[in-house]
Amino acid sequence: MNRSTRLEPFARLADQRQQGAARSLQASREELVHYETRLGELKAYRAEYVERLQKIGKSGSSANNIKRFLAFISQVDEGVRQLESLIALTRGRFDQRREEWLAARSRFRVLDEVLTRARSEEDRNRLRSEQRESDERAAQVPRAR
Repeated sequence: MNRSTRLEPFARLADQRQQGAARSLQASREELVHYETRLGELKAYRAEYVERLQKIGKSGSSANNIKRFLAFISQVDEGVRQLESLIALTRGRFDQRREEWLAARSRFRVLDEVLTRARSEEDRNRLRSEQRESDERAAQVPRAR
């Protein structure tokens, strides 16, 4: 069994691991984008309620109504803090998965390069062998005078 044939299963496995790491990275990226989008929406929602609070404050609304708005905005602020914390954790997982993917890609590239070199060397050796055999056959043919 030649060297490239022995290396092929390892290269396939490294490629599968790289592809799995890439899928995991993509899923992590999508999760991060989802949470960041939700955070943007929540902040916009908060800004809308702050604006409404300012309007009702100017219109002379009751203290209870203003308290309810402030309590609600406080709850939204807590949601923003929790989502920011979740985003930080998700970003950490994303960074970890990116590092895992980069390592898997690097291992695959190294194995693929070794496999490519082995195949090239085997091709050169095969061509040399064929040339040698051809030369030997040509040397054995009697020459006409």
